[in-house]
Parts: sequence; C-alpha cells; structure tokens
Amino acid sequence: MPARASLVRLIGLLSVFSCYADPLFADPVVYSATDFGDALWDTTVIYESGVTGSVSGWHVETGGHTGAFRQCRVTLDAGGPGAVWGFHRCIPFTFSPQTQGAIDWIDHSEYAISIDPPGYGHNTGPAIRQEGVVYVVSGLFTYETSWTYKSLTNLVASDFYVVGSPSSAHPDFSANGSPFEIGFVTGHSTKISQHGSRDVDVGIDNWTFVVNPVPEPFSLAFLGSAFVGVLAYRLRRGATGREVALCPRRPAERSGSPRLRYRRVGS
Repeated sequence: MPARASLVRLIGLLSVFSCYADPLFADPVVYSATDFGDALWDTTVIYESGVTGSVSGWHVETGGHTGAFRQCRVTLDAGGPGAVWGFHRCIPFTFSPQTQGAIDWIDHSEYAISIDPPGYGHNTGPAIRQEGVVYVVSGLFTYETSWTYKSLTNLVASDFYVVGSPSSAHPDFSANGSPFEIGFVTGHSTKISQHGSRDVDVGIDNWTFVVNPVPEPFSLAFLGSAFVGVLAYRLRRGATGREVALCPRRPAERSGSPRLRYRRVGS
C-alpha cells in the first residue's frame, strides 16, 4: 500500500501543477496581418549609404501565399555601390512595456517572395520604433521566386540594432521601456559602381510579430504556495485513493479580425 499511496500523492501534485502552471508564463501578444490594406501601413527610409533612394509598399489583391499581400519596393538612385533600407510600420500596432509588461523575447515570421527582378531580393526582418529610433533584426534575405516561409525566434533586446550605426544602442524591453510601434524592415544593397536607377520588389504575406512578456513574479509565489499547501494536506490526511479532480477547461481564445489581428493568446 505505501507504493499506492505515493502514486496517489504524485498524481495529486501533478494535477495541481497542471492547473496552476499556466500563470507562470504570461500570455503572448500576437500581431498579424494577411490583407495589408494600404491605409494600415506607412513606410520610412531609415538608412541610405553611397546612394539616395526610396522605400514604398502597397496592397496587391491576389497572388499572395494566401490571397492578398504587400508588395515592397526599394529604389536605389543612380550611383553606387550603396544601400537603402526602410521601415514598414503597421499603424494600429503598438506595445507598451510600461502597461503590458516587460518583454522576455520576440518571435517574427513571414512568407516572402522575390518579384522583380526575379532572384534579386531584400533583407527583411522585424522592426520597431521606440522614442523615434528604428531598431531592426535583419537576419532574413528574400531571393526565392516562390513563396517561402521565414522566421526569427527568441529575439531579445540586444538582437535589435540601428542600421548603419556604430553605437551599441538597443531598445528598452524592461518595464520602464517606452511604447513602441511595430512592423518590419526591407533593405537592398549593391556592390556595383555607377549603376543606373534600380527598383527591386519583393512580396510579404502572413506576417506575424509575437511579443512574449516576462513571467509575472507573483505567479511563482502562487505556484510555490500551491505545492506547499497540497503537500501539507497529503501528509496530514495520508493517501486516501480518492479521485483527483482535474482543472476546469480553459476559456475559448478570443480573436479579432481574420485579416488584421491583435490578440493575447490564452486570454
């Protein structure tokens, strides 16, 4: 019987853990877009080197990975070698560490395609603007001529940088950090000297930006208290073999517009 009592005690502890482990992890905040209506986006040139140029983007109704997509263009004026980078901001999307919590890490994903000239591409990746400064992670490059899934995960503040800046400036993801705007970066460069004006187009679809907040401290204390309480109860009462109640079903996830979405997962 001691073995059975130990098994019952273990099941009880695991059941409590399954009910209360979730608060350890703050719900991710997911920003995503699949339609890319022009009114929801704007662009800003954030870097020019060797040449001048421009960055633009617009909605295309068909031909995306799942329908509509955003076509992004980097224009390099005559000259070179040089590079031009731009920030594509999704206007409705902002995050405030001061009110929504400090950030543990960020995940980014997209489907991308090289459009014109085929095989020429952009550097792409997540971008934010905090206190007027644009920080990017440009770990992706789009040169494929068919829609291709790309992602960057577990990004922390030190992964974000200012394009072309020799400084070690990074965004502030702490609870004191200022609110920031959300989007992605596109950039193109050439090593060719004295080239003519050049347009390079890529497509972006099914774009997602996920903010994973830092776990809330009270949740750790709450879980520890639950373990201590259950353990004390089992030691006093002994193993009775009673059925252990499972935790109630979690509420259904809320979601927003199917095309432009902002949600807190698990809420």
